[in-house]
Amino acid sequence: LGINIDGIEFDKLFIKGLEASAEPVDNALPALQYLSSKYTVYAASNASRLQQEKRLELAGMSKYIKKVFTSEEIGFQKPDPRFFEGCIRMIGDILPSEILMIGDSLNADISGGIKAGLKTLWFDPDKQELPDGIKPDYIIHSLKEIKDIL
Repeated sequence: LGINIDGIEFDKLFIKGLEASAEPVDNALPALQYLSSKYTVYAASNASRLQQEKRLELAGMSKYIKKVFTSEEIGFQKPDPRFFEGCIRMIGDILPSEILMIGDSLNADISGGIKAGLKTLWFDPDKQELPDGIKPDYIIHSLKEIKDIL
């Protein structure tokens, strides 16, 4: 593009911009409010803790989440099963089969959750075709559908 820029400085600015933005998916807040009224809710992310916590706060969602697990804290990134195992250890006294991983990434969230022995719910607003070998326990196309399942 013919742009002369310091890549490291650009990355810092980009991350700062991500931390300042929070554009929730349609029906995310009502779904989170519903889930947190019945279950203990955790968030699991490969993004930085600061970024996730700021974005959840800006979106008015942080009060519904007990803890945010991040790959920087766990030492492994989703979909590595060790990420999920680290989260489970930190939660304590729970079996993987008692956890439902809700996510929009087939690879990071669903495939990783399956490999770690978790139940999985794939949020697929684009109605994609499932590749061979990945079988979520549930599939929804709108977050409104969570109430029908849980």
